[in-house]
Parts: sequence; C-alpha cells; structure tokens
Amino acid sequence: MDKQELVNKFLALRDDAFSPARAEIEEYLLDYLMKLYDSGEYNLTTLVTRLTSLPELNFTTDKECELPDTVILTSSTENEVITVTATLSEYHASVNIACEPQNVMATGEVSLDPRHIAFYSEWEKLLHIEKASELEQLSDSQKAIYYVGLLESQVMNGGIGQYLANTDGAYLDETIDCLQTIGAEKTCQVLHDAAALKHPSQTYDDVWDEYSEQLEQLDQTFMEQSEDLAALTADKFLPAN
Repeated sequence: MDKQELVNKFLALRDDAFSPARAEIEEYLLDYLMKLYDSGEYNLTTLVTRLTSLPELNFTTDKECELPDTVILTSSTENEVITVTATLSEYHASVNIACEPQNVMATGEVSLDPRHIAFYSEWEKLLHIEKASELEQLSDSQKAIYYVGLLESQVMNGGIGQYLANTDGAYLDETIDCLQTIGAEKTCQVLHDAAALKHPSQTYDDVWDEYSEQLEQLDQTFMEQSEDLAALTADKFLPAN
C-alpha cells in the first residue's frame, strides 16, 4: 500500500467509523510491524515517521504515553479523532485503531480512550505468564485480560490458526466464556467456528495445516467485524477506568 492509498483509507475511516478501511489499515500496519519484528528491530520510530509524514492527516504522537513499547498517534478534526495505538516488543506486536467523536477537554487536548490505556497497561504486566500454575494465581479480572490479550496478540500476529497452534487450545473454553461475558459475540462465534474444525484425532497444528483456507476466511471475518476487545474487557473488568 503506497502513501496515498493509506491516506485514502484513513479518510474513508474518518467519513465512516465502521468502514472496512479500519481492518485494512490495521492489517497493513501490523504487517509492517511484523517485518520489523522478524528483523529483530523492536523500534516503532519508522512507523511513527511513516504516519506523521502522511499528508492531510497531521498525525501527532502522544508524548505522555506511559505504556511500555507502545506509541499512540492521533489525527483530529473538529468532529472526530482517529487514534492509532501500536505496540512492538520481543514478546508482542499489535495495532489498534479507533475512530471516535471528538472529545475536547477544557485544555483543548484530545481525550484518548482510557479503556485502551487501562487494558494494555494490565496486559503488559501479564506477558511473563507461561504456566497454568501462574495463571491460577491471578484474579478473575487479570485472567480475563490475559485470555483476551493472548487471543488478540496471536491473531493479529499470525491469525487464528497461529493462536490455536501456539496455545494448543489451552484456555480455549475459558476464552470463549470470557468473550461471551464481555459481549464480544461475533468474535466468540469466529473462535467457536475455528475450534470446531478440529477432529478428536487431530492436533491444532494439524488444523492449521489442513484447514488453512477456512482459517484465512475466519481471519478475514475477525478483522472485518473488528470488535473492540480491549474496550469491552475494560468495561466489564476494569470499570474504574
């Protein structure tokens, strides 16, 4: 995608917050991050440069962002604000784009969605979790953040097939229950459909190999539906934020 095509996608999103352009931009930017990740370059500077150089959009960087390995950029008009939140580390790569009505505070600054800040801040604290015994010690809210964060990061990284194969279906039932609890019914259905591809004699690696076309279709559905999992989880489990 060249620079003008990217600008046009953002302008389409500005005109319609539910435009498919949001998923297309997220997919493009995540692919951009994964190229950096694969090269061992865990630096978001080039992404920031690319977005701030786009004509017509005037992206600016939130210099007060306290999330580790994360940048937040905003493009604002009188009516709405586009927020791009990107994270890149040796453990995690993700892109989240939101287009919301302009909310100008008394200072004249744009108010970023605190639910995203709260969710990803908590998720970063849980990246070290590797064993079931460690997960069992977490609170219900921390478990929900872990389930959703793991799902989102794996799917945004390499698709639902990667999520199922890398986790071998661990916490699948708990994740589906969590998605139902937060009201992410569309994502819940996509995950349920993906899990249903597995036969008892198969592993999830087998599923990824044998049903790649079906999984790619489910990946597309996941991106097009674009439920805001971070915000939904924060609403349910981090209500104070």
